[in-house]
Amino acid sequence: MLISNVLFECDNVSVFKIPPGTVSLKKWDSAKIVWRGSIRLLEEEQTAASPELAPYLGLRLKLELYNKKGSAAVLDHFRTAGNVLSWAEVWFNPFLESDLDYKVGNDGADTIVMTPESQKYYKIVSQLPDTGYCPLRREEKGFLLQVALGLQFHDLFAASSFSESLAIYKRHFRNFQEKYSFNQKVASLGQTMQSALTLPSTDIGHIGFLDDDDDDDFGNFVGVSYD
Repeated sequence: MLISNVLFECDNVSVFKIPPGTVSLKKWDSAKIVWRGSIRLLEEEQTAASPELAPYLGLRLKLELYNKKGSAAVLDHFRTAGNVLSWAEVWFNPFLESDLDYKVGNDGADTIVMTPESQKYYKIVSQLPDTGYCPLRREEKGFLLQVALGLQFHDLFAASSFSESLAIYKRHFRNFQEKYSFNQKVASLGQTMQSALTLPSTDIGHIGFLDDDDDDDFGNFVGVSYD
């Protein structure tokens, strides 16, 4: 079961071309705009993920880039599948801040990175819509087409809210990993205790009643007097 929670939404953002290399406004030209529209940030939890897959598949963050269609664009209707046109998506997990040897971006870098000069600008690693969340081991070669782009917020409050939402998700991811690790340790301890309490079948035949002569080893029993 997939549970989605919207962390952030806003209109009026721009996406522009950026050169490869260091994340820095000094090397970017934000006038090279390739798209304008709206974005939405969703936290997704896969509750059916197996214990082996849960650390890197159980929780993920999705950034949707889309345009509103028809009356939705004019009247600011709520977003639905029928009144938006998806342009791209970005998947994110802070694997570099964890001990998990996985990546989302083909190059192993984070897929959402704020510029050091301004919280209104980000580098994002985008994919085509509906290509999905596909984490890889760090040594594996990526197979998805991914394009690094610049993301610009035109409103400072929206930029601050986006940054805060990103930080909130990172805390959720860290808590998710800690909870998973704790549950695994409890399960392992339970198995160890179960094994220690379970007698081997070869020893069961040796269990019997004590002979009368063995009673002396325990001293005198105290009886019940009915006097």
